[in-house]
Amino acid sequence: MAAHRAEPISTEFAVPFPPRAGTSKLIYEHEPKEHDGSEQAIPELELEFGIARRWQINVGFPIFRIKEGRDDPATVVGGKLDLGARYLLFGGATRNYAVSLQGTIEAPTGNRRVIGVAPEVGAGLFLDRYLSERVRLHSNVSWQTSVGQTREAERQLDYKNAIVWFATRRWIPVLEVLGRTNMVTGETGLAVQPEMIFYAGPHFEMKVGLPVGLTLDRGRLGMRAQLAILWGGAH
Repeated sequence: MAAHRAEPISTEFAVPFPPRAGTSKLIYEHEPKEHDGSEQAIPELELEFGIARRWQINVGFPIFRIKEGRDDPATVVGGKLDLGARYLLFGGATRNYAVSLQGTIEAPTGNRRVIGVAPEVGAGLFLDRYLSERVRLHSNVSWQTSVGQTREAERQLDYKNAIVWFATRRWIPVLEVLGRTNMVTGETGLAVQPEMIFYAGPHFEMKVGLPVGLTLDRGRLGMRAQLAILWGGAH
């Protein structure tokens, strides 16, 4: 596979970063909620880096600006500290496919009334497939559950799929299909997310996506933007 370039905003690569290489991401998200509320990440900081052959570590921490209603005051709170480890099972950077496993744990921080008190653990299967020099497919399937003492158990299944087209050297269109199923209630939300990646150079990528809900609970237009800074041998 080619260098670790043009990762979609939501769907992650299966190929881990090599040792001493990685990326820092600044992520902005705005998602309208029911009853004229909204939720923004302002921003979320993510750090991904390789620590050994086949191994990658992920660290993420969001800061949210939440409004329950249009006339309600905004609340700024810290999200859950997200720690993950990814291991490459098959394929890799020199092949046209890759399969990896990832384990995660999310620890509550900040305002626990808003983000909850229960830590969450999860596992995911990530797939990469190169169809040609210009077209790539990426898929993530992950499961997450709350642990410890909590009144409201949370269990969810996330699935993310993306097709990436290297139309030009600098402009890279992407189409993502995103879904989440609440395993407690059985409710499922689906969205499509067209986006554009601008390759600003070997160390910088700028990305903008417009998620559009396909189901009632995700039926509004949102916005996601990301600045990715690549370092080491990632580019």
